[in-house]
Amino acid sequence: MLTEGCNLSYTVLNPLSTIKPGMPLMISSYVLAAIIVVISIGASQLQGYGTEQACWLSTDTGLIWAFLVPVVVVIVVNCTIVVLVIRTMCGTTAMLKKSNKRRAKAALRCILVLMPVMGLTWGFGALSLNSDTIVFQYIFALLNSFQGLLIFIFHCVMDKKLKDAFSKQRYKWFQSTQSFGVSEGKKNKTQDSSVF
Repeated sequence: MLTEGCNLSYTVLNPLSTIKPGMPLMISSYVLAAIIVVISIGASQLQGYGTEQACWLSTDTGLIWAFLVPVVVVIVVNCTIVVLVIRTMCGTTAMLKKSNKRRAKAALRCILVLMPVMGLTWGFGALSLNSDTIVFQYIFALLNSFQGLLIFIFHCVMDKKLKDAFSKQRYKWFQSTQSFGVSEGKKNKTQDSSVF
């Protein structure tokens, strides 16, 4: 989620930059996550990884902080990024020409699109610490299971560049199948006329 937030901020806040952080940012996010896991395993000696009731970090030993601190940091950073993105988006010339109501609608749409991807689901995960917060555990499981679908919808299905590229490719494919059919038809006619 932090990688997604950093990519979004870099794309929106530095649109003319030719340097994109993509792969190095992705690698560093996995390395950082691995470091957190290794430190928590080393400090706890695997005591507290799961309980008899659930496969979750123990709240008794304090191991839950290896989860909570990164989640809270990521959510705070991503919420800040969302605010900056909305502020930048609403400050564009095209948006300034619109009414306050239309700008508020666009900002709300941006929040609804970005927050599930940027950390809303893990906010509920942070609230689902024990059996007293069972409602948050269900919300967390439900939202987290749909996170991949939301990423696919917002970053693939609704992405204008991807739709344009797909349309061009589909047109090329359609043209190639038509020309293949035409050339096959000419070949068949030539063979038929040579028989007679």
